[in-house]
Amino acid sequence: MMKFNFEKIHKIRKEKGFSVTGLCRLVGISRTTLWKWEHMNLNPTEKLARRLAEVLNISLSEISNIEKTAPVSQYDLSNIVDSWLTLTGVNDNDYRHEINNVINVIRNLENKLNQSVFIIKALLDSMETMFYIKDINLKYLTANNVFLRNISYEPSALIKGKDDYNFFSQQEAKENTEQDRKVLKTGTPILREEGLIPGTRKRRWGLISKLPAFDKDEKIVGIVGTFVDITERKKSEETRELLEKILDTVPIVINIFDKEAKKVIYGNKEADRIFKEQRNYYSKKTVLQNFNNLLQTLRNKTTKFPKRTVYEFKTPSGESKWREDICSSMNYQDKQYFLRIERDYTDMKKVQVENELYREMFNEFSLEDNVITWAIMYEDINKFQVCYLSNEFETVTGYPRSRFIEKSRLLESYVNVDFCMPEVTVRKSIFSVIHPRYRKLLDRSLKANRIPQCFIFKLITAQKNILTVETSVFKKEIEGINSVYFGKAKILKKEKYSTAESLSLKE
Repeated sequence: MMKFNFEKIHKIRKEKGFSVTGLCRLVGISRTTLWKWEHMNLNPTEKLARRLAEVLNISLSEISNIEKTAPVSQYDLSNIVDSWLTLTGVNDNDYRHEINNVINVIRNLENKLNQSVFIIKALLDSMETMFYIKDINLKYLTANNVFLRNISYEPSALIKGKDDYNFFSQQEAKENTEQDRKVLKTGTPILREEGLIPGTRKRRWGLISKLPAFDKDEKIVGIVGTFVDITERKKSEETRELLEKILDTVPIVINIFDKEAKKVIYGNKEADRIFKEQRNYYSKKTVLQNFNNLLQTLRNKTTKFPKRTVYEFKTPSGESKWREDICSSMNYQDKQYFLRIERDYTDMKKVQVENELYREMFNEFSLEDNVITWAIMYEDINKFQVCYLSNEFETVTGYPRSRFIEKSRLLESYVNVDFCMPEVTVRKSIFSVIHPRYRKLLDRSLKANRIPQCFIFKLITAQKNILTVETSVFKKEIEGINSVYFGKAKILKKEKYSTAESLSLKE
């Protein structure tokens, strides 16, 4: 008795994306029949079961207990030979020998024809290209296995006499049929035309070719069609196109050089702009000479990658400009390429110069005895950040600097390694060491924005001493962060803390 795995049939139908209507149309059954199959209210006949397996592109044994059988040829050459011998009624050995010779010729001819058929079929089935042949009525004569798999048919399925509407959606069938009809009518082939492959639900791209087939009298007898799947190449092209558009938006020169061909194989829009700009600055000969010098440097075996170069050049107006050039080497498909990234470095160079000046300034301040070098980012008395305190702060006040400093990465480049402090869980306000009477004074002075300026205030040390301090105040606007105030505080007077003053430290 035949048994069917109805749950698996339902699951495979879902996985392969068949709608109930679409599957019923291809199998040749009603929706009600399919519903009864899937709900085990009805068993399909063996014929319909085989048709269902063909449509789902699976083996019949996957969904039933029916074993898959290989087709056996009905042609038996020995029957023909026996018939010939019976009809002759002749027992003459010579005549029988002649007949045997004829039979051997026929057998050899059949073997050759069969071998030719096998070779042609093997070639077609080994192709990654979808291949089919239609007659002049646009009915299918044959198709290879790749084509059959695309329409979810088994390799043994018979498609002779069917048309596009048996395999594809209405729109796809109409488009493919009209394309084939045009080739038959005009005799003009379609060669490697990009388009969506029918039967793939608009998911696969292919190179479509349609060629008319002619008889010995040069009359059209049919059409040969092929679909070469280029989906992955199409995706790669779309990804490359997207990447190129993105790279064209960045204000950085990007070039790729082919070492063997000695030429640029890619350059973004910024690369083209800079090249044209340099041609305005210099002669064409100078620009090409600079380019050749760059290539020679890259191809030098002693050059270490990545290679970074910062260089200065003068514009025709005499203005100094700086460029940063970074080159790296890579191997792809046994060929060597160079990737070059270049950008304007003028603003960065200016920042570097400023950084050096600030480093020198902070270091010079820090060498003075009884002088505290400081820097803060300040908005008001409740919104500020201590960025830097020199070593002298600990010597003079007795407090560890890490108690007040909040590390600022943007300011690290302005000060020496003395800036780096260990992490602490809780930080104290620097205003806790300033005499209460002077806290609002300092706040008003910084907000007044009268820079540079100098004023006097008092500090309370860890040893409960009162220090009279005179500090200078400077201001620097740094892009990306708040205004930075900095200066040096000089100790003018030291006196003992008096409890009578009713001062309190805010821990």
